[in-house]
Amino acid sequence: MTILDRDRLRLRPIPGRGPLQDLVDLLHRPDIDVAIVQTDALEAMTDQADASKRLRYLFRVPNQELHVLALRDITEIRQLEGRKVNIDRPGSGTHLTARALFDKLGITVEFTTDDQVTARQRLQSGEIQAAISLASRPSSEILDFPSYPSYGQFHLVSIPFEESVSNYIPAQFTADDYPHLVKAGQRVETIAVGRVLAVRDSPRASSRYRRLTRLSEVIHARFDELKQKGHDPRWAEIDLSATAPGWQRFEPAQNLLDRSARQAAEQRASRRIAAETGICSIRASAQGSRSYNAFIEWRQTHDSGKMKL
Repeated sequence: MTILDRDRLRLRPIPGRGPLQDLVDLLHRPDIDVAIVQTDALEAMTDQADASKRLRYLFRVPNQELHVLALRDITEIRQLEGRKVNIDRPGSGTHLTARALFDKLGITVEFTTDDQVTARQRLQSGEIQAAISLASRPSSEILDFPSYPSYGQFHLVSIPFEESVSNYIPAQFTADDYPHLVKAGQRVETIAVGRVLAVRDSPRASSRYRRLTRLSEVIHARFDELKQKGHDPRWAEIDLSATAPGWQRFEPAQNLLDRSARQAAEQRASRRIAAETGICSIRASAQGSRSYNAFIEWRQTHDSGKMKL
């Protein structure tokens, strides 16, 4: 990433091996500093309590949605009871989430574990009744299936959002996303899986802690630049302050957010002072607190009969 290079930071990408294995690698491999992982992978770990204590996150990254492809006569996921459903290879994000979903909903199906290409071929031939894929909307692979010019015999199946799946995020598909799989004017309910840029919480004196602190600082400082044209468009979907339920933020990253929130509050107070007193400009970054105190004194002398702030 060129922006990080300018700040003398280098990221060395390493192919992922699935959400669970990526978490294990993050916890135990010394050469792994950060990993993009699904938030539901944590609850699937056998040592979840210990992992929760050791894992942190810098910020949330865009969600991925669960796509359930099936014949048109299957209109809701519970109608897959007792049928053959492909959930991708063991270890994949699709496999992990699909198994968890059917378990939470209490639906018993016959799982197959073919790769996505083979699964779609078997779906078209009638060997299986549904194929599941976890991917960011719109998925190019889903757009390519089926290759009909208009709405055909397959569609995306609804996953109603209910209490048992409340650890996920309600989402939906429309014809704007998949014009050949969703009828115009209709919405197909589904669930989205949160993802985070996860790190291992290390001792403050360690080199890893310093590297991650520096990474947090650079991303925070360059965030507006990262969202501009020429960079990955998914940066524009990221809200650095968005929380990830069940996860704790890396302390230096949280400190940066807290500092930004304080500065924003001081700026709002300064603008309010300017409006109340007629002062045209105040240097909020250096004088915000002093100006606010001065404003309190001014209000006390001018509005002695009113409730004080």
